[in-house]
Amino acid sequence: MTVGWYVHHHGAGHLARLRATAPHLPGVVALSSLGDSVETGCEHVALPLDLAVRPADPTAHGTLHWAPLGHAGLRARMARIAEWIAAAQPDAFVVDVSVEVALLARLHGCPVVVVAQRGRRDDPAHALAYAQAAAVVAPWTAETH
Repeated sequence: MTVGWYVHHHGAGHLARLRATAPHLPGVVALSSLGDSVETGCEHVALPLDLAVRPADPTAHGTLHWAPLGHAGLRARMARIAEWIAAAQPDAFVVDVSVEVALLARLHGCPVVVVAQRGRRDDPAHALAYAQAAAVVAPWTAETH
């Protein structure tokens, strides 16, 4: 079994969830731009950063969260993920957190597990990510929702 696990580079919760889960799930491969020095506890595929100073239409007219036009970092990141999916043929792809990466994995025919964030997430981009997901994981208690 091979499971791709996208770990967003912003914040520590994404990495903490991977570290807590990976020992219990064989074949996890982390895909992230956190850097090679970050210990994930599993195989790690380094991704380029996709930061932009003045992004052009980063939300694709409000339908996505981060897809700036003409951004080399975004192109390189998505190409690297697509390359890994084509080579590894994962059985599933966990996305914590990126609507765009979730859609990329699904468009490559991978069942996608989306890790939900707390709070109200009913914007068009979140609705799209949740609608295409094979499963949505909400790792918190009712009290913290």
